[in-house]
Amino acid sequence: MLLTSFALAASFTVDIEADAPDARRGDGQCADARGHCTLRAALEEAGWSEDPDTVLLPAGTYALRTGLHVSTDVTLIGAGRGRSVVLGGGTGSVLTVDGVQPPVVAVSGLTVLVRGTCAAGCGLYLGEGDVFLADVEIAGGTAVGSAQADAVGGAIANLRGSLALANVYLHDNSAEADGGRAAGGAIYNAGALTLRDSRLERNRAHGADDAVGGAIYSVGDLEASDGAWQANEAVLAGGALFSAGGAVRLDGVRVGDNPSAATAGVHLTGLGSVSTAADGRAHVDIDGIDRRWYAGAPTR
Repeated sequence: MLLTSFALAASFTVDIEADAPDARRGDGQCADARGHCTLRAALEEAGWSEDPDTVLLPAGTYALRTGLHVSTDVTLIGAGRGRSVVLGGGTGSVLTVDGVQPPVVAVSGLTVLVRGTCAAGCGLYLGEGDVFLADVEIAGGTAVGSAQADAVGGAIANLRGSLALANVYLHDNSAEADGGRAAGGAIYNAGALTLRDSRLERNRAHGADDAVGGAIYSVGDLEASDGAWQANEAVLAGGALFSAGGAVRLDGVRVGDNPSAATAGVHLTGLGSVSTAADGRAHVDIDGIDRRWYAGAPTR
């Protein structure tokens, strides 16, 4: 029988930590071959609905064999950071979001431990679409490059999408290149990126002379408020942030102890622009000094 995508919005609750595909996609039931609703089966079944589905992920540890792919609108709700834990497996991204019709995806209340390598975005690879992460932790991702391919986004790579992060903790991720460029130990952004009250710690861009953006490398628009970027590191420049284009808006971000050879903390190449906050000044605390941007120029 031919299955068609006609189902209305549904809610699926994962009931087992094992990883297995949905046995019969499109029948409205989240069930693997043994009748259990796995995380993979829930996301696969959600892909058949015309309306946004919700996947509930109880507290537990969910070890994946391969990465997950989302191409339709879905909301994934965990039990809380550190309680619902997704373990990546093998190489590639833990979660890829992309589709013919750019999806809208919301993820909250979970931890992603990558445990592997990728070329770009080991925790999250966003091709096209809108993604919102809240109360999410991503750690342990290593983007690996070569002389022919750059290493970008140890935790997250946003190529053409709109990405918003709130109360997100990205730590101990890296971009490691061998001959090419390493860009964005935690985040590579070529789309639109918003961060609010998020922590980026101990991320690195290493392995090449041209390693930039220990925490963030951005060629797109970037807006960040509050939060802290600390103890990140880049070989060349921008221990915390390297911006090579797009508009940059920073307000209330604490940036400390982010070493690099050329510039610590925040590096702007001049291709981007810095806007001001509501009071006419964009406040960024860099290594204990409150720097304020006026008309695109930082002052003390």
